[in-house]
Amino acid sequence: MLYQRLKLLCLTAVLVIFSAAANKPADNHLDTHTLAYAQSLNTTAALVVNWYGNQINDDRYAIKPLFSDTFKTTYQPSYPAMISTISLQKADLTSDKNGLHFSVAGQLQFAKNGEIYQQPLSDQFHFQGQTPAAIKALTITPTTGIIGVTDGSRLNDKGYYQSRGFAYTWLAYLNGVKKVGAWINLGDWQNSVDYRLTSGVFAARGNLSEVLKKQQQQLGSGRYLLREIKVKRPDKQHLNRGTIILFIDFVGMEDGIPTLANIQTRKNS
Repeated sequence: MLYQRLKLLCLTAVLVIFSAAANKPADNHLDTHTLAYAQSLNTTAALVVNWYGNQINDDRYAIKPLFSDTFKTTYQPSYPAMISTISLQKADLTSDKNGLHFSVAGQLQFAKNGEIYQQPLSDQFHFQGQTPAAIKALTITPTTGIIGVTDGSRLNDKGYYQSRGFAYTWLAYLNGVKKVGAWINLGDWQNSVDYRLTSGVFAARGNLSEVLKKQQQQLGSGRYLLREIKVKRPDKQHLNRGTIILFIDFVGMEDGIPTLANIQTRKNS
């Protein structure tokens, strides 16, 4: 696989991106397929982590729901009340003639009678179209039983899903899925946030709208895939503020389909 790697992306009151030198990828059929893959994966992942983040009971973090009240009342009762943390240990994105399917397996912890319990999690999200705007349906596999009281170890908290959701949504936007800008209220800050871009010897600085035009000229129109994420929240009184550091692959021409983090991809026959 041939690709260029973006070294660092920080999202905060100042939005910064550092990258290795990268050339605009060729506009051919294979590259078009790669872009479609990146758009599908980032949009579905953004919707999935948004759902789980909103299941966690923690008022310190704000996560804008990307699902309807009807969807919530239909599927939320299948989970325990007072969920404190969730970890997704396996994910698998598949596609068929009916759309995309995102299967996850993991663990969740919840409070009950003064104790913290843990149980398995196994869900499949169904989407309409290759770059979906919403989750169409959700299949929740009933747990075979509660594992029991935890040993005190914590899974991923609501802040993890807040930052993860923003990261996937931002990459989907960079990949050309403009509708997701509303998911992160982009219109409220695109002309006010300072954005710094460094790519080899190329550098640009200004507001987001200005620099994104230069970024597209330098790196192409998309194919951004998340590899790793780190979050810094220096102000403990305002946990909704901080810096998101994204390690990204910028994919040009390649042979085969890339794998993003621990998400496997395959196409159903």
